[in-house]
Amino acid sequence: MPDLTDEFVTVFASRSHSAEIEAKAIHGLLESSGVESLIVRENVLEMPVGRVSVKVFSSYKDEAERLIEAARVPPDSDSENDEDKAE
Repeated sequence: MPDLTDEFVTVFASRSHSAEIEAKAIHGLLESSGVESLIVRENVLEMPVGRVSVKVFSSYKDEAERLIEAARVPPDSDSENDEDKAE
């Protein structure tokens, strides 16, 4: 449990069109693993997409980054090789 001096730090941030979906997935991953997190939306009226970030207490930063990295799906380089073989 974080102490009263613990600050929020960003573990994910994006402005892409899929940022909201990614942030919700990361938030769910962290919460289900016992890491308290929150989604922060910074919308700019002139732009269709604002910045979306996921923040955690600084005492959870290392664990959160480890969980996010472990959940990333590596690019499937084998599918490119399979397409080359089919030609």
